[in-house]
Amino acid sequence: MPRLLFFCILALGSMAAPWTASDAERLARVEIPGTGLAVETGFPVVEPATGLPHPQLIEAMAGWLGAELDLPAMQEPPAFAFASPAELVAQRLRGISADPAPAVINAPISPGDVVAVYDRRTRTVHLSTGWDGSTPAQLSVVVHELVHHLQNEAGQKAACPEFLEGAAFEAQERWLALFGTDLNREFGLDPFTLLVRTNCPY
Repeated sequence: MPRLLFFCILALGSMAAPWTASDAERLARVEIPGTGLAVETGFPVVEPATGLPHPQLIEAMAGWLGAELDLPAMQEPPAFAFASPAELVAQRLRGISADPAPAVINAPISPGDVVAVYDRRTRTVHLSTGWDGSTPAQLSVVVHELVHHLQNEAGQKAACPEFLEGAAFEAQERWLALFGTDLNREFGLDPFTLLVRTNCPY
């Protein structure tokens, strides 16, 4: 099986600094619908010892995704780990090079372009070392990758990895909407770019 199918990748365009100071300054307190868990911007819901997403947050996100997008219930939470931007890019490139019909890449991939990778084999979400969970945008990255984890647990497959991205980007957009923002504002992803990234290139 091509290696690319083992990786669901969140590549958010050219972003030298995906987490901006303006994000942290926009304070908001939002209760995740149907979960009883409130998230306040600037106060990350992370494990103090590791800085990784708190299990309570992941459970709440999974419950919200089930209700919001009718995704299957989470059986077990994914593992989480940090990786440097260069390591995330290397994982993405390894996946693309192993694909017998890779998508066309017209620009080099550099650190900052990829902010998270989900490894379907190990069920691990790899987050950029710049992630600290303090903004809606950063938390939306976890939502995106959690969708891929739920797809993986349910055995969902597709003709190409891009097809599975549709639900992940939709979930991410709905999450950001809870905080009054969107993918275009936070990551520069306009509707046309999303259309390209969620449809098979062949």
